[in-house]
Amino acid sequence: MNTDAGRKIPSGSDTSTRRRLAVWSRDDADVDARYYLRLATNGVLAFRARGYKSWGEFPGYLYFGGNSELRGYDYLEFLGNKAFFLNAELRFR
Repeated sequence: MNTDAGRKIPSGSDTSTRRRLAVWSRDDADVDARYYLRLATNGVLAFRARGYKSWGEFPGYLYFGGNSELRGYDYLEFLGNKAFFLNAELRFR
């Protein structure tokens, strides 16, 4: 997607059940919303909101942090089965 202007809202959910030697199940919900606002000729104001939740007998985990998600934090610094963050960036070329 062109990140000069516009919006992007991918979301998803997943249900997993497996039976063999053990029984496990989990449900996941993941929403990632982004909005880009063009400023003059060389600037972009970028907003992002992401929420994740996993539940069940063996919930999944989300790892996040670093330049692609939360600048100023170490890469994959955060881990959890429930997460939410907001981010705003002023970008210049």
